[in-house]
Amino acid sequence: MSKQRLKEKERDIIRMRREGKSRQEIADTLGFTKTQIKDWVRRYNRRTKNKLQGFLHFQQEDLGRINQRIQTKTKLTPLEKRRQFAA
Repeated sequence: MSKQRLKEKERDIIRMRREGKSRQEIADTLGFTKTQIKDWVRRYNRRTKNKLQGFLHFQQEDLGRINQRIQTKTKLTPLEKRRQFAA
């Protein structure tokens, strides 16, 4: 199975899970085993968790830098100003 086809199947699996379908229902619909579906969902959850943790880490760093500049009365860059108000 090509990488593109796999990605499409993963999207279908995640969509069906969000619709509330069971692993067995998804497996029967797409022609996979229940274990394969479970593994795909687990990998998806792990990837999205890692992305979210990375995003939050950088957000915290940005806010820390902004707060430090405010306290030392250093001018904020335009990007830092936007981020300050977005937080």
